[in-house]
Amino acid sequence: MSSELKVWLDLGRVSNLPSVWTNVLAAALLTGAGQHYATWNWSISIAGLLPATMLALSLMYVGGMLLNDVFDADWDKQHQNPRPINQGRVRQELVQTVAVFCLASAVFLILILAWLKNGAADLWPSLAASLFLLLVICAYNLWHKQFRHSVWLMGLCRFGVYLVAATLVATPDLQLLMAGAVLAGFIAGVTYLAQQEHQNQLDQRWPVLLLFSPLLLALHQPEHLLFWLLLLFFTVWILWISTSYLTAAQLRVRPLIGLLLASIPLLDALVLASVGQWQASLLCIVVFALLPRFQLWVRAS
Repeated sequence: MSSELKVWLDLGRVSNLPSVWTNVLAAALLTGAGQHYATWNWSISIAGLLPATMLALSLMYVGGMLLNDVFDADWDKQHQNPRPINQGRVRQELVQTVAVFCLASAVFLILILAWLKNGAADLWPSLAASLFLLLVICAYNLWHKQFRHSVWLMGLCRFGVYLVAATLVATPDLQLLMAGAVLAGFIAGVTYLAQQEHQNQLDQRWPVLLLFSPLLLALHQPEHLLFWLLLLFFTVWILWISTSYLTAAQLRVRPLIGLLLASIPLLDALVLASVGQWQASLLCIVVFALLPRFQLWVRAS
């Protein structure tokens, strides 16, 4: 792998992209299945709409990550944070240009998909969702160093991924919004813990509680055994990694953040299992198992 390519992969945190794809899969299937969750033919959607939606939201994600390094360039310099721009491995102006291109291309592609799927008269839900996602991405990057609780904006970014994917399939319903809110809570918890990862410090441990937001999915009382098995595994997994990496004797914040980001597909697997989409759920579990290996090549945060 060339050093220049490695720089751009690191800037875009592309090791996390599979978690964006599982977000899209979960949101689209949860919405598109309607009242026929167990029998809806998700393979048809995978053959058509989903890959293009995954591409659009991948561009949105990468653009947001690039913008993050652009906005943080001065802060990184002051705190000797070893990011590519601060190290002089790439020009800040170039990263900014590519970020704007990715974000604009993402919105354009989402609108094209909405037009192809629903026609010109029904673009507004996807337009509103994509602009909402773009807004919270920019707001987070602008304010996250000034306001500690801006982590909820990061949570809303993943919520926005669910929302965009859902509008391209059907009309988001209450169950989709609840699943998106659970994901937002989990991401907010991860982001709270990540705020001082560059110093391997942790001021407060209460955000760990937000990592258990997926337990709220049980309020729907799913009847599917796979959901309850995954919920048990998810709970044990989060308990194990949080206690192992946050002990006072050996605090390891950065590796923990990587594992938590790798756990996002596991949350998507839970969402899909709750409505009987076991094939897609198992696919998300495979992605969850592979993500830590991807992070060995490209940094996750």
